[in-house]
Amino acid sequence: MGSHFSLYLFGLPFAFVTGHISSDATLISFLAITLLSAYTIAKKAHREYFLHGFLVCVVGCGWMTLVHLILSRPYDPNPYWFIIVVIFGLVSGLLSVIASKIVRHRIA
Repeated sequence: MGSHFSLYLFGLPFAFVTGHISSDATLISFLAITLLSAYTIAKKAHREYFLHGFLVCVVGCGWMTLVHLILSRPYDPNPYWFIIVVIFGLVSGLLSVIASKIVRHRIA
């Protein structure tokens, strides 16, 4: 659990950055973080790549919402947020599975 917990921290720095960059830069940053997390999941997880990818994305979205609320940034939640998070989670999970087929696993 300890080494896997660090996977869920990928979204935390992104949560702080999103309030200060344009939406185009946010999308590019999101794609970069998603690819980096997929690679890390493929290297460190031994199974359940899709589940890890999905949960990393969902937890990251939770981090983002929490940070925006704590920092009192104007936050207008999209009524379709749940659907968007699920779609991003599915993409993240799929990328994690694809990365697991490409990347060699680290043997502990």
